[in-house]
Parts: sequence; structure tokens; C-alpha cells
Amino acid sequence: MRPDQQTMEIVAAFQRMLKTGDKTEIDNLLLQDLRLANQKLGWRDQKSDFRLALQDRIKELEGKATREKEGHGRALNWIITLCIGLVVGLIVYYLTKSPN
Repeated sequence: MRPDQQTMEIVAAFQRMLKTGDKTEIDNLLLQDLRLANQKLGWRDQKSDFRLALQDRIKELEGKATREKEGHGRALNWIITLCIGLVVGLIVYYLTKSPN
């Protein structure tokens, strides 16, 4: 694929980040835009600093998304466990309650 204007802007942002050390510009870029730019660059500049920084940022954002999903899954597991515990507790209470 041929790089478009957006891809070239992303490349320029990463080159500026490497030169200045200021990550504020790349912090605002979306994961899907970074993936698309990486794909459009194709085989070009595979070992260049900006390309490695781009791929590192993609991995970082993917890891963050994965951790967020895992956190939601753990919270859901706790809620389900709590509900099951309450239901079992109520059943045991009802079955062991002596009739008066």
C-alpha cells in the first residue's frame, strides 16, 4: 500500500518524538490509526527508529486494551461468585430452618 497523508503525519509525529523526547503528540493517536499507518508503510523502513517506536506504541496500546478487558472479566467473576454465594446461603438457610 502507498502511504497517504495521515500515514505521513504519523511518521512525522514519531520522528519529532524521537528528536525531542516529547510524547504528547503521539499520546493522542488512536490505535486503529497507528495500525493502519504501520500496515501502509509495508516493508519500508522496517528497522528505522520511528518504525520501531511506532510498533512499540501499538504493542503498548494493545496491552492496555487487553488489561482493561481482563479487569472487566475479573469484576464480572466476582459479581457472579457473590450472587452464587448468596443464593446458596439462602437455600441452606431455608433448608435448615426449623419449623415453629
